[in-house]
Amino acid sequence: EGQNGRTTVFADPVEGSKSGLAYLEPCLETANPLQAVVIMLGTNDAKDRFGCNAYQISQSVKRLGEIVRRRDYAPYQKPELLIVSPIEINGRILAENDDQNFSQASAERSMDFSGHFALDHFKIFNHVQNILPVFHVHLHRAVALVTPFNHLTGN
Repeated sequence: EGQNGRTTVFADPVEGSKSGLAYLEPCLETANPLQAVVIMLGTNDAKDRFGCNAYQISQSVKRLGEIVRRRDYAPYQKPELLIVSPIEINGRILAENDDQNFSQASAERSMDFSGHFALDHFKIFNHVQNILPVFHVHLHRAVALVTPFNHLTGN
């Protein structure tokens, strides 16, 4: 379930209840059985107020993935887990940033996502998001490249 402004693990002091970590367990419980879980978080963690670098953001996404993986889904099978890499915050996103959540420093931090998410398709995904209509950092069309969780964790 998507929520505008959601972070991986952080309570947002400005926008309130936005932590994916706080929301994940209840969501998994009420939605069971699941065929797949897709985690597409991390871009909002690059906001200046969180002060996170790309490594810290990737570790936060990894933590969410580990929760999904370790959870007991009995009597059902564990769902597939897919991670969608955060996008790089580009000039167009900064220009459309009317609420001033992202800065040039946010954009610079986001440029390092690919090094920490270890996704083969990261640069392709960022190229796609540069040519598709984007409202801030949310894709309007159902186009996303995903990777199995083990590409993030090395397992």
